[in-house]
Amino acid sequence: MGKKFLIVLDDIWNDNYVDWDNLRTPFGVGDKGSKIIVTTRHESVASIMRSVPTHYLGQISDAASWSLFEKHAFGNENPDAHPNKKVIGKKIVEKCKGLPLAIKILGGQLRTKLDAKEWYDIFKSNIWEIPNDKILPALRLSYHHLPAHLKRCFAYCSIFPKDYTFKKEKLVLLWMAEGFVQELKSGKRMEEVGDEYFRELSSRSFFQQSSGDKSGFVMHDLINDLAQFVSGEFCYMLEGNKSHQISGKVRHFSFFMEDYDSYKKLGPFCEIKCLRTFLPFMPLLGYSTPQLTNKVLHDLLMTLSCLRVLSLSHYGNITELPNSIENLKQLRYLDLSQTSIKRLPEVICTLCNLQTLILSNCGLTLLPTNIGRLTNLRHLDISGTKLKEMPIQMNGLKGLRTLTTFVVGKHDGLRVGELREFRHLQGKLSILKLQNVVNPMDAWEANLKEKEHLNELHLEWGFETNDSHNERDVLDKLRPSTNLQKVTVKCYGGTSFPIWLGDGSFSNITVLYLEGCMHCLSLPPLGQLPSLVELSIKRINLVERVGLEFYGNGCTSIRPFQKLKTLGFAKMPEWEEWSFCGVEGEIFPSLEVLSIQDCPKLKGDLPNHLPFLKELIISECYRLEAWIPKDATSISTLKLKGCKEVVLSTIADRTSLESLRLLEFHDVRMLHGLSSLKDLKMVECSTSLLLFPSMLLSLEIDSCFTQASFPEGMLQCCTHLQRLSIWSCPRLKSFSRGGLPTTLKTLSIGGCEKLELVLPEAEETHSYYASLETLSLISSCESLKSFPLGLFPKLSFLNVSDCKNLESLCISEEGLHNYHTSLNNLIIISCPKFVSFPKGGLPTPNLTSFYVSNCKNLRSLPESMHTLFPSLQHLTLLKCPELESFPEGCLPANLIRLKVRFCEKLTACQTDWGLHTLASLQEFEIEGCKEVDSFPEKWLLPSALTSLEIYSLPNLKHLDKRGFQHLTSLKKLRIWNCPELQSFPEEGLPASLSLLDISGCPLLEQCCQREKGEGWPKIAHIPCIVINRNLIS
Repeated sequence: MGKKFLIVLDDIWNDNYVDWDNLRTPFGVGDKGSKIIVTTRHESVASIMRSVPTHYLGQISDAASWSLFEKHAFGNENPDAHPNKKVIGKKIVEKCKGLPLAIKILGGQLRTKLDAKEWYDIFKSNIWEIPNDKILPALRLSYHHLPAHLKRCFAYCSIFPKDYTFKKEKLVLLWMAEGFVQELKSGKRMEEVGDEYFRELSSRSFFQQSSGDKSGFVMHDLINDLAQFVSGEFCYMLEGNKSHQISGKVRHFSFFMEDYDSYKKLGPFCEIKCLRTFLPFMPLLGYSTPQLTNKVLHDLLMTLSCLRVLSLSHYGNITELPNSIENLKQLRYLDLSQTSIKRLPEVICTLCNLQTLILSNCGLTLLPTNIGRLTNLRHLDISGTKLKEMPIQMNGLKGLRTLTTFVVGKHDGLRVGELREFRHLQGKLSILKLQNVVNPMDAWEANLKEKEHLNELHLEWGFETNDSHNERDVLDKLRPSTNLQKVTVKCYGGTSFPIWLGDGSFSNITVLYLEGCMHCLSLPPLGQLPSLVELSIKRINLVERVGLEFYGNGCTSIRPFQKLKTLGFAKMPEWEEWSFCGVEGEIFPSLEVLSIQDCPKLKGDLPNHLPFLKELIISECYRLEAWIPKDATSISTLKLKGCKEVVLSTIADRTSLESLRLLEFHDVRMLHGLSSLKDLKMVECSTSLLLFPSMLLSLEIDSCFTQASFPEGMLQCCTHLQRLSIWSCPRLKSFSRGGLPTTLKTLSIGGCEKLELVLPEAEETHSYYASLETLSLISSCESLKSFPLGLFPKLSFLNVSDCKNLESLCISEEGLHNYHTSLNNLIIISCPKFVSFPKGGLPTPNLTSFYVSNCKNLRSLPESMHTLFPSLQHLTLLKCPELESFPEGCLPANLIRLKVRFCEKLTACQTDWGLHTLASLQEFEIEGCKEVDSFPEKWLLPSALTSLEIYSLPNLKHLDKRGFQHLTSLKKLRIWNCPELQSFPEEGLPASLSLLDISGCPLLEQCCQREKGEGWPKIAHIPCIVINRNLIS
């Protein structure tokens, strides 16, 4: 957006320069004065990232240390009221040596110690004197004084990777499965006891709430170190290249998943007979679908009979579970979510100790017939599955605490009334296919009213409803407990809602969604829900009027919608009137977001008192002529589409407005008074504007202007503009005579074929583009034949795509002597006449990425790339058939990744590439050349190469042993769509190879058949072998 920013990257551990350089690039568009602060415990990270001297954090002061300790140890009490504790506390703080985490944790620990003697014991503990550079004594002390049951639970948390965000509910279920949590004689459920354990550890600062996920928790790295220290050899977290020196004492094993998890990686853990936990984690940036080799799955189920926790979640190649699952008699926790399993074997019903079964978002269509035999099952998650009904015997699962989904049967499955058997349900319950309820009394028998531990209820019918009266009775008799916090009613077919939906006794409901209730004629009295914060009403097709009935039919006991912050109406085709008559007091006094979309008949006014409104969205309400409320002085974001101009006219003096989206307006004007507007987007609008607001930072214009140029001065008044996007304005020929604001940093132009860039006659003259850092020209500027790079001294990103007449990039003779130090990313795509770069080369010493695609007449790359592109790391050449060779002097020495695809002439001259001299080259891809029958040629590739990918070489018959024999670092080899390739070199493939991926090579695939193919001995040593996208080893 081009705004000034302060970004704090806390606790960075990645010391890969490429990753940091990629992350840093987008921040280049920030305003002057923008800062990035990085905190790290690793000197190597600081050396890569810093542009100013490193600042080493010291200890906090004595006064600050005591203040922090006082807060956590004494709470709201005055320390002077406990003089003995205060004296001891001061001495303990001294021992913490100004380290905030240690002070915080010990303070929380001491808060539960009421006797000063207990404080003194901690002060005099020998643990302060035990040397250990990794674990702070104060942290060891905090663990030492935990009760035994909390010690076990905390140590177990060493299975979590550092920086991993975990859910309280999942951790409690894992603790239960491992036997760390027992039901108390007091009658407390295991889940409640586990929650108490969690709260105790959290109150002592062993866990802290995640900053990125309010429902998640993390452990500080030092706390994670402590957990690993105290768990000793019993817990093992496998990550990266960690040594496989595995103790036979390991009981709890976790690891990061990879695209292909092989037997070599996981096999050793299948030999630990007493292993209790097998728990994979998806990487933080994992987007692929991992696969697990069948041998690991086989061995897990055959040999690890002591397993209590087994997760196979996210392994997409698992389509069925072998019958050998019955061997895991001790299993308490089984997670098969996000797999391709469609049905479970009946033998799973013999796992009599199973407590938790997670099947969410897998391909499941049917539950086992005898699932009712799992009498200890407490948590069953089947959300996101395609189950058609619930098996009859399921009513035997009387101990269920979690049942995410109940599908009402039509013929043989459970009736909705069977829900009465599940008396202990908690959390969320979705009841689907309610159209199958024949007798409304069956809904009454479900006894939802008594299920007081449910906090979220989702009720859904199918679209094939044809009995409105019956459905009204069903919903009425499904009246739930008043403890609910969130309710969704979807595809309900009744003509009216029951009384309970809007009853003020439901004082805990904060979120309510009504969707697809096609036959309802009016809305329920939702204004009487005193705690309602978010309300969404969508596709209620027959409602014509929203009025007094919505607020409470004149009920004065509760003022309507006092706490509502978000209100949305959408797709209500018959809604004509929104009335506020007869309502006493203020309506919606707390509303912050109001959205009305696709209500084409709605007329009249909006609520007239919205003092806290921040965001207003009105879309496709063609008859709405409402004035935006005058007292909505806090509104900062406004999105309008397809509304009457009178709506727009009411915003002329909205000084608080910062973001405005306008779509489908016929005459946009009077925006210059929006003195705080920073972000403006106009789509399919005609305008008679003469001036834009002067404080604009970002302006996007799409399919708007029919004129040949902007009105004089329209852009020049935007003295702060940093980002400008112009799309699909085919008649636009030029900007106004004054050019563009000199503050502009990002310019994107697309679909403006006739537009001509304003180009000063010489580079030494004043440039309109002096501040420009990012430029994209897409299907635009047909008159542009030569792009003058010298006019853009600060440009860091250049993308020129589909510019039909562009022939070259040019730099004046003077410019050749001035290095363009800012440019780090250059993209040229689909420019059919593009033939050349500047003579003498392109002096861009900081260019890191260079991408050229579909330039059919390009014959050569820039000269002297090896000297003028010293920072180049990524080079992609795609569909440049006339490109004949790399420039003399070879490619830049720091190149890491090279892709050559469908460049026939270039690929035919492999011997001239000189890639063997590139010591930094790690990844190479080649695709699409009919001339290649043998690859790679001797010494074509450097020995440091780690990844080689070969695609679509239709005449490739041989893999040259001379080209492979020195690739001693190669880890990944992918060969796709090479139908003539028959075998591997006689000497085999490099011993370093960890992944072989073959697809679309029928002859080679036959050669690679496990144990049978002629080539199998040559590849048997490779940990991961993938054939046609299936992991076979």
